[in-house]
Amino acid sequence: MSNNSDHKDDSAGTFEQRYKTLLTVFDTLGPSFVIDHNGTILESNQAFAVILGKQVHECIGKNAYDLVPPELAAKRREKAYEALRTGKIITYEDERVGRFNRFTFIPIADKDGKLTQLYIAAQDITELRMAEKEALKSNLVSNALIEQIPGAVLIMDAHGRVVQWNAYERDVIAGKSESEMANTLLIETIHPEDRRLVGEKISSLFQSDHEDSAEARVLIHGGPEFRWYKISAKRIIINDTPYLIGIATDFTDHKLAEDTALKHSEERFKTLFREHSAVKLLIDASTANIIDANQAAADFYG
Repeated sequence: MSNNSDHKDDSAGTFEQRYKTLLTVFDTLGPSFVIDHNGTILESNQAFAVILGKQVHECIGKNAYDLVPPELAAKRREKAYEALRTGKIITYEDERVGRFNRFTFIPIADKDGKLTQLYIAAQDITELRMAEKEALKSNLVSNALIEQIPGAVLIMDAHGRVVQWNAYERDVIAGKSESEMANTLLIETIHPEDRRLVGEKISSLFQSDHEDSAEARVLIHGGPEFRWYKISAKRIIINDTPYLIGIATDFTDHKLAEDTALKHSEERFKTLFREHSAVKLLIDASTANIIDANQAAADFYG
């Protein structure tokens, strides 16, 4: 019994001696340990020992792969060998008894430069995975609602890049693939004659908390075809970073109907103006110059 106790004390002493300059830092980290190429635990910090329900010196000499079920051990061993073989830092995640764990395998070279050991940092990421799962559910609902909007929905950063978009913006307006959308500048989708107006609106919105809108011609698949859209946008803050969220609704048919009605109205006015028997003049209010006159006025004034 005393011999085993002495052996454990020696193991603990060896650990403290070899890492006396790093021990304080090592013990402030999350669960961490060092193994050789066979998986034997060479060093351990207190956080890792607590997970195993042991003292630090009781962990040393154990085989890390014997502490988990065979199927998990096989995968972790595979990742460990990969890190030693390639010399690269490998990150791996798995699940055990409803808990998600992330392991970072960092190769350690001996004095001859040969990779013989691995520093392994373990992290319980269960809460993170649960939060991501809930966020995914929320995003699925949000995305489903967004896709029901009869128009384009997008989020733009302060550099003018489109960072989020719906299928309408991607397929109907931009005509790009999902990967190509990441490099899209919003202003490039606007008709050149309307870019100044839209640019001024964007600059103003980034300085304000108010919603604003504009009517502009939007290029379809890069042009030259375009359609009229009413674009409404508002600044939002995500992780302390400002963005603009915008909704663009196609009102081309309404715009064409308005233009047609206006054109007919103008034509009726011109007909009445020119053919009326009374003298009619169109005068510039600021200069009093006659801009136009009908035939009755020409006849009256000779």
